[in-house]
Amino acid sequence: MRKPVKPLRVWLNPGHGPALDALPFGLVRATTWEEEANTFIAPVLGLPELPFIPWPSLRPGPRGGVFWKTPEFVPWAKGRAFAWADDGITEADRSRVKEHHDGPALIA
Repeated sequence: MRKPVKPLRVWLNPGHGPALDALPFGLVRATTWEEEANTFIAPVLGLPELPFIPWPSLRPGPRGGVFWKTPEFVPWAKGRAFAWADDGITEADRSRVKEHHDGPALIA
């Protein structure tokens, strides 16, 4: 018998939704939750359904210290200005963005 998988615990602050929605930017999800974030996270935050970046089904580990999302995220941004916060971002990701992205970028 297989042991049940413990679901992820997600800490959400409903006050963050209105603050994010008030920003003068287009919001896009860059989460592995993909479209499921619109079902499980958006209602708690009071956010509308948002577009998301579709990730490849294979999520390899970091390559050369670069977070696996970064090589997918940069081409998706297509030179547009963006701000991106993620717990996997490192100095290697900041360097990669600086080398491969023509627009302004703030990553944390």
